[in-house]
Amino acid sequence: MSTEALPKVQLAEVERSPNLSLSESFDTTVSVVQLAVNVLNWEKIPHALCTLRASNIGAIVVLELFEDEIDDSLMPSLFAMLRDWDQLSLDNFLVLCGGYLPPESQAAFEAEAKIEMRWVREWMMASFDERFYRYPSLPWKKFIRKIVSENYDFAMRFWELALSPSSEDNKRLMEDHLKLFLVMKKKAVCIFPKNWGRSH
Repeated sequence: MSTEALPKVQLAEVERSPNLSLSESFDTTVSVVQLAVNVLNWEKIPHALCTLRASNIGAIVVLELFEDEIDDSLMPSLFAMLRDWDQLSLDNFLVLCGGYLPPESQAAFEAEAKIEMRWVREWMMASFDERFYRYPSLPWKKFIRKIVSENYDFAMRFWELALSPSSEDNKRLMEDHLKLFLVMKKKAVCIFPKNWGRSH
Protein backbone atom coordinates (compact mmCIF):
# COMPACT_ATOMS: atom_id res chain seq x y z
CA MET A 1 0.00 0.00 0.00
CA SER A 2 1.23 3.49 -0.77
CA THR A 3 0.01 6.98 -1.45
CA GLU A 4 -0.37 5.96 -5.09
CA ALA A 5 -3.83 4.65 -4.15
CA LEU A 6 -4.92 8.10 -2.92
CA PRO A 7 -6.30 10.85 -5.18
CA LYS A 8 -3.68 13.45 -6.03
CA VAL A 9 -4.60 17.13 -5.77
CA GLN A 10 -2.40 19.93 -7.01
CA LEU A 11 -1.84 22.95 -4.78
CA ALA A 12 -3.33 25.20 -7.47
CA GLU A 13 -6.61 23.24 -7.35
CA VAL A 14 -7.01 23.93 -3.64
CA GLU A 15 -6.08 27.60 -4.11
CA ARG A 16 -8.71 28.01 -6.84
CA SER A 17 -11.53 26.59 -4.71
CA PRO A 18 -13.67 29.56 -3.56
CA ASN A 19 -15.27 29.42 -0.13
CA LEU A 20 -13.99 25.89 0.32
CA SER A 21 -16.17 24.64 -2.57
CA LEU A 22 -13.74 21.84 -3.17
CA SER A 23 -16.30 19.53 -4.73
CA GLU A 24 -16.00 21.57 -7.91
CA SER A 25 -12.32 20.77 -8.12
CA PHE A 26 -12.19 17.12 -7.13
CA ASP A 27 -14.11 14.31 -5.48
CA THR A 28 -14.61 15.20 -1.82
CA THR A 29 -16.17 11.87 -0.91
CA VAL A 30 -12.63 10.72 -0.10
CA SER A 31 -11.25 11.41 3.36
CA VAL A 32 -7.55 11.69 2.50
CA VAL A 33 -5.73 13.01 -0.56
CA GLN A 34 -2.18 13.58 -1.72
CA LEU A 35 -1.39 17.27 -1.90
CA ALA A 36 1.27 17.76 -4.57
CA VAL A 37 3.37 20.87 -3.95
CA ASN A 38 6.39 22.25 -5.75
CA VAL A 39 9.05 22.78 -3.09
CA LEU A 40 9.37 26.41 -4.16
CA ASN A 41 5.76 26.94 -3.00
CA TRP A 42 6.36 25.46 0.44
CA GLU A 43 5.11 28.56 2.28
CA LYS A 44 1.63 27.97 0.83
CA ILE A 45 1.30 24.52 2.39
CA PRO A 46 -0.25 25.59 5.75
CA HIS A 47 -3.09 27.52 4.11
CA ALA A 48 -3.83 24.66 1.72
CA LEU A 49 -3.93 22.16 4.58
CA CYS A 50 -6.31 24.41 6.53
CA THR A 51 -8.57 24.65 3.49
CA LEU A 52 -8.69 20.89 3.17
CA ARG A 53 -9.22 20.30 6.88
CA ALA A 54 -12.13 22.74 6.87
CA SER A 55 -13.83 20.28 4.50
CA ASN A 56 -12.79 17.35 6.71
CA ILE A 57 -10.22 16.15 4.20
CA GLY A 58 -6.85 14.97 5.38
CA ALA A 59 -3.79 15.51 3.22
CA ILE A 60 -0.42 13.88 2.83
CA VAL A 61 1.90 16.45 1.31
CA VAL A 62 3.97 15.15 -1.58
CA LEU A 63 6.80 17.52 -2.35
CA GLU A 64 7.96 17.85 -5.93
CA LEU A 65 11.30 19.31 -6.90
CA PHE A 66 11.86 20.36 -10.48
CA GLU A 67 14.80 22.17 -12.01
CA ASP A 68 15.00 24.94 -9.45
CA GLU A 69 16.63 24.16 -6.12
CA ILE A 70 15.64 25.61 -2.79
CA ASP A 71 18.04 27.94 -1.00
CA ASP A 72 20.09 25.95 1.51
CA SER A 73 19.54 28.60 4.17
CA LEU A 74 15.77 27.94 4.04
CA MET A 75 16.03 24.22 4.70
CA PRO A 76 15.75 24.40 8.52
CA SER A 77 12.63 26.57 8.20
CA LEU A 78 11.17 24.11 5.70
CA PHE A 79 11.88 21.18 8.02
CA ALA A 80 10.20 23.04 10.89
CA MET A 81 7.09 23.88 8.85
CA LEU A 82 6.71 20.29 7.69
CA ARG A 83 7.11 19.09 11.27
CA ASP A 84 4.53 21.55 12.60
CA TRP A 85 2.00 20.35 10.01
CA ASP A 86 2.79 16.63 10.42
CA GLN A 87 4.25 16.37 6.91
CA LEU A 88 7.95 15.65 7.38
CA SER A 89 7.86 12.14 5.96
CA LEU A 90 10.93 10.29 4.79
CA ASP A 91 9.58 10.63 1.24
CA ASN A 92 9.67 14.42 1.57
CA PHE A 93 13.06 14.30 3.24
CA LEU A 94 14.43 12.37 0.26
CA VAL A 95 13.01 14.93 -2.17
CA LEU A 96 14.79 17.68 -0.25
CA CYS A 97 18.01 15.96 0.76
CA GLY A 98 18.34 12.77 -1.27
CA GLY A 99 21.14 14.31 -3.25
CA TYR A 100 23.20 14.65 -0.08
CA LEU A 101 22.80 11.01 0.96
CA PRO A 102 25.79 8.75 0.36
CA PRO A 103 25.00 6.48 -2.63
CA GLU A 104 25.34 3.37 -0.50
CA SER A 105 22.51 4.60 1.77
CA GLN A 106 20.01 5.50 -0.95
CA ALA A 107 18.37 2.09 -1.30
CA ALA A 108 17.94 1.60 2.45
CA PHE A 109 16.30 5.00 2.89
CA GLU A 110 14.03 4.54 -0.11
CA ALA A 111 12.87 1.18 1.24
CA GLU A 112 12.27 2.64 4.69
CA ALA A 113 10.35 5.55 3.18
CA LYS A 114 7.94 3.13 1.49
CA ILE A 115 7.29 1.28 4.75
CA GLU A 116 6.79 4.52 6.65
CA MET A 117 4.37 5.90 4.08
CA ARG A 118 2.29 2.75 4.19
CA TRP A 119 1.68 3.32 7.89
CA VAL A 120 1.23 7.08 7.61
CA ARG A 121 -1.40 6.49 4.95
CA GLU A 122 -3.28 4.02 7.14
CA TRP A 123 -3.10 6.23 10.23
CA MET A 124 -4.14 9.33 8.32
CA MET A 125 -7.14 7.55 6.81
CA ALA A 126 -8.15 6.27 10.25
CA SER A 127 -7.85 9.72 11.83
CA PHE A 128 -10.24 11.19 9.23
CA ASP A 129 -12.61 8.23 9.13
CA GLU A 130 -16.02 9.38 10.36
CA ARG A 131 -16.29 6.21 12.43
CA PHE A 132 -13.22 7.16 14.47
CA TYR A 133 -12.44 10.88 14.38
CA ARG A 134 -15.00 11.70 17.06
CA TYR A 135 -12.89 9.76 19.55
CA PRO A 136 -9.78 11.91 20.20
CA SER A 137 -8.23 9.31 22.52
CA LEU A 138 -7.51 7.03 19.57
CA PRO A 139 -3.79 7.33 18.83
CA TRP A 140 -3.59 7.64 15.05
CA LYS A 141 -2.36 11.23 14.96
CA LYS A 142 -0.01 10.58 17.87
CA PHE A 143 1.64 7.86 15.80
CA ILE A 144 2.13 10.26 12.89
CA ARG A 145 3.50 12.99 15.14
CA LYS A 146 5.94 10.60 16.76
CA ILE A 147 7.34 9.62 13.37
CA VAL A 148 7.45 13.23 12.18
CA SER A 149 9.24 14.34 15.36
CA GLU A 150 11.86 11.64 14.94
CA ASN A 151 12.30 12.55 11.28
CA TYR A 152 12.74 16.22 12.21
CA ASP A 153 15.48 15.50 14.75
CA PHE A 154 17.19 13.29 12.21
CA ALA A 155 16.84 15.81 9.36
CA MET A 156 18.21 18.74 11.35
CA ARG A 157 21.32 16.83 12.42
CA PHE A 158 21.70 15.40 8.91
CA TRP A 159 21.58 18.91 7.42
CA GLU A 160 24.15 20.15 9.92
CA LEU A 161 26.50 17.34 8.98
CA ALA A 162 25.81 17.70 5.25
CA LEU A 163 26.98 21.31 5.35
CA SER A 164 30.01 20.58 7.52
CA PRO A 165 33.50 20.72 6.03
CA SER A 166 34.55 17.53 4.32
CA SER A 167 36.71 15.44 6.63
CA GLU A 168 37.08 11.84 7.75
CA ASP A 169 35.63 12.69 11.15
CA ASN A 170 32.53 14.29 9.66
CA LYS A 171 32.13 11.44 7.21
CA ARG A 172 32.19 8.97 10.11
CA LEU A 173 29.69 11.08 12.07
CA MET A 174 27.34 11.07 9.08
CA GLU A 175 27.65 7.31 8.63
CA ASP A 176 26.89 6.75 12.32
CA HIS A 177 23.94 9.14 12.18
CA LEU A 178 22.41 7.34 9.21
CA LYS A 179 22.92 3.87 10.68
CA LEU A 180 21.47 4.83 14.07
CA PHE A 181 18.39 6.36 12.44
CA LEU A 182 17.69 3.27 10.33
CA VAL A 183 18.02 1.05 13.39
CA MET A 184 15.62 3.29 15.30
CA LYS A 185 13.16 3.12 12.40
CA LYS A 186 12.90 -0.63 12.83
CA LYS A 187 11.40 -0.24 16.28
CA ALA A 188 7.65 -0.76 16.35
CA VAL A 189 5.33 2.00 17.49
CA CYS A 190 3.77 0.92 20.80
CA ILE A 191 -0.01 1.03 20.61
CA PHE A 192 -0.70 0.11 24.22
CA PRO A 193 -1.34 2.58 27.07
CA LYS A 194 1.59 3.17 29.41
CA ASN A 195 -0.24 1.43 32.25
CA TRP A 196 -1.15 -1.62 30.17
CA GLY A 197 -0.89 -4.78 32.25
CA ARG A 198 -0.25 -3.01 35.53
CA SER A 199 -2.41 -3.82 38.51
CA HIS A 200 -4.62 -1.03 39.84
